[in-house]
Amino acid sequence: MTDRFHVLHVSQPTSAGVAVCVRDLATHQRQAGHRVTVACPSDGELGDWCRADDVDVRTWQAGRSPGPALADEVRSLAAIIEATDPDVVHLHSSKAGLAGRLAVRGRRPTIVHPNAWSFLPPGPQQRPARLWERFGARWTDLFLMAGDDELAMATEARIAGTFTVIPNGVDVDAFTPATRADQVRARAELDLADAPTAVCVGRLCEQKGQDLLLEAWAEVLEQVPEARLVLVGDGELASELRAVAGASVHFAGRRSDVWRWYAAADVAVQASRWEGLSFATLEALSSG
Repeated sequence: MTDRFHVLHVSQPTSAGVAVCVRDLATHQRQAGHRVTVACPSDGELGDWCRADDVDVRTWQAGRSPGPALADEVRSLAAIIEATDPDVVHLHSSKAGLAGRLAVRGRRPTIVHPNAWSFLPPGPQQRPARLWERFGARWTDLFLMAGDDELAMATEARIAGTFTVIPNGVDVDAFTPATRADQVRARAELDLADAPTAVCVGRLCEQKGQDLLLEAWAEVLEQVPEARLVLVGDGELASELRAVAGASVHFAGRRSDVWRWYAAADVAVQASRWEGLSFATLEALSSG
């Protein structure tokens, strides 16, 4: 039928928020009768999630940041696009937005879904990233913004194009408010003391700002000595953060039962230096 499309989703992140977004879009589009393919690296959960929902998955090996491997990443993605012949290419997050537009160059309808613009991280790459986003807009049929703030950033950066704001969302049936009994049960299941508990969910990296949180945590302990902080997630700063964290900080690692950690918490903390619209924040809000 003419109202059925073949959508290719491309994502370098394979775990946490962006990957969940890709999984949900791919699954619902397939259920709606569209043909769906997902291209992503072989690590993380995204590929397995999509295969479990009978979504076609193609391996696209790509690093998080631009580097010497970019040319190979563009070529391999171009080969996937040629082999799958999609009607629409949907690029998720900065790396796919870069490699995908270089591979397609306007020859197919292209959607870019930044989930945090590439020019937000501070440093010498900020200006080149902003210039790239302005240039790459010519190969973008539609920008999907996670929220009004992300749209305002595009306007401020003078990125021209067609924009639609579709706020990120989470499964409100999976993340529900916990009662005190739920909290006690969750703490027992997770082997956490029944004490004031703060939970921060996110990749352990510069963006998510857990280092800033640990600096502030010392002040929390001055007021609430029995308080506990739980960092849920893993990442490149794990060892560095462990080296400076005190006994009151618990590292939970990457977890599939994030809802249980929210149930155990008294407060959820977001310390990010930059975001689009944080999935972790939405999960915490849905959890009450």
